[in-house]
Amino acid sequence: MPLTIKPRNPVALSPLLRKGGVHCKSNSAIRQSRRVSLAQDLRDWQFELDFERKLNSGVAKNSDAVDSSE
Repeated sequence: MPLTIKPRNPVALSPLLRKGGVHCKSNSAIRQSRRVSLAQDLRDWQFELDFERKLNSGVAKNSDAVDSSE
C-alpha cells in the first residue's frame, strides 16, 4: 500500500475562517450608535430649550400681571 498525501481542505484554510480573537463592534456599528446618540442628545437639548422658553415666557406674563395688579 503506497503512502499518498491526502489533499488539504481548501475551505478550512480560508483566511476568513481564521479570524479569531476578541469580538468587537464593527466601525459601521460604532458610527451608527454615535449617530443615534447624537440625535437623542439633540432632541433632549431641544426639548429642554423649548421648556425653558415656555417657562420664562410664563414667568414674564405672571410678573406683568402681578405688577399691574399692585
